[in-house]
Amino acid sequence: MLTLFLLCFVSVKLTAQSINRDSLKRIAFSRDSIIKDSLADVARIITMAKTDGRRLHLSTTQREKFTADKKNPGSDLFKPALGTVSDPLMLNDSVYAKAFRTAAYKKAFAYRKRTAGHYILVGGIVAASAVAAVLIVAVIVFVAHPGI
Repeated sequence: MLTLFLLCFVSVKLTAQSINRDSLKRIAFSRDSIIKDSLADVARIITMAKTDGRRLHLSTTQREKFTADKKNPGSDLFKPALGTVSDPLMLNDSVYAKAFRTAAYKKAFAYRKRTAGHYILVGGIVAASAVAAVLIVAVIVFVAHPGI
């Protein structure tokens, strides 16, 4: 009788241990997949915020405010609004808002209005390159065919 009791008790204990190990493996797998999914979601949200932030255009008055205080990326100038986002549900997401502000600030900081001098310089370089190309072709033709 005692032997039968021990056999039943030991087999039930081994079964419970195997069930616990299997359930722990399943829990660990599901936790890892949730972490991977959440990291993928965060990356997707950040990418969406960067593209939306790059599309933000500051008006003339907003640009003047920005030039007065360029060291403030958390300014309300770069706050995502309903008209500037591709998905309105993202307005409440803190990760989206932070990435949007960062992208919009970088775009505004890198903005440079081109002057007439810029266009004169670029036009001069293009013209000089065209003249140099014509001269090089003329020299090659005259060297290859000296009788012309």
